[in-house]
Amino acid sequence: MSATAPPPRSMPWLRTCLVVLFVTTAVRSWKLYAGLPDHPYFTVFSLAAAVPGITALLLAVFAGRQSRLAYFCALLTSAGLLGWTLLVFDTYLRLMVDVGIAQLSASAIALALLLGKGTRGFYFGRS
Repeated sequence: MSATAPPPRSMPWLRTCLVVLFVTTAVRSWKLYAGLPDHPYFTVFSLAAAVPGITALLLAVFAGRQSRLAYFCALLTSAGLLGWTLLVFDTYLRLMVDVGIAQLSASAIALALLLGKGTRGFYFGRS
């Protein structure tokens, strides 16, 4: 069994992007919660909108572990948030320009960092 490889130089940037994704989804969920009527259905709806951000924050904490599960979860979270942001980008432009652009940028950068050769090699145990 070989020693664990050092994390790639892009790891702090990946963690930063994941934290930015958490902040943007938290702001989006808060604005959604503040704008909806006071009903349990809408509370659950706004909490469900925060789940990808909470996942991104947990992945930022566990990003330094050499785990395929952490890699695939970060890949799915950032790709899913990128797809969602592109799907509803016109709404973001009308209501939350800053959140939409930050979420689009952070998810695209995180996805690019995750697909890089050094990051893949770190998570799959190759040097």
